[in-house]
Amino acid sequence: MGTIEINTLKYLMNFHIKNKGMTALPLIILIGGIVLEIAITMALLAFYISESGAGARFSAEALSISQAGINDAMIKIIRNPSFNTGTSNPYYLRFDNNRNAQVIVCQDHRIVINSCDMYLKNSTGIVSLGTVFNKNRRLGVNTSINPTNGEIRIESIKEIPL
Repeated sequence: MGTIEINTLKYLMNFHIKNKGMTALPLIILIGGIVLEIAITMALLAFYISESGAGARFSAEALSISQAGINDAMIKIIRNPSFNTGTSNPYYLRFDNNRNAQVIVCQDHRIVINSCDMYLKNSTGIVSLGTVFNKNRRLGVNTSINPTNGEIRIESIKEIPL
């Protein structure tokens, strides 16, 4: 073996050793990208699963808040039999920033479709819209009021489609 062959062999060995990291870098980037994609997919999947459960919970909570609005309106009517907000001037019950009820009380009206639609003496219609974040539920109640003793009877309670 001559000195040229030994120098060529040393050069080839050094070239192979120097370029060994060149193949590892793309492999590490590829594996890192795959791991990152899996992590993002898992995070989005967890978000959608938790959001669907939260949506059902918020909807049920909105129905309860709507019922609280109905109960509050009934108390106001008991205390003041002529209490009336009309359809253009609802009042609000605020539970916190993201939970509230919008309540409409219509004296001498009944709720037929979605608001105080039909005139009827000694009857009161109450519409309450409960809101929790972006979920809304609306309840409508028709009551009759006895003019002699002020007794209030609930005739119907129904959920009104939005």
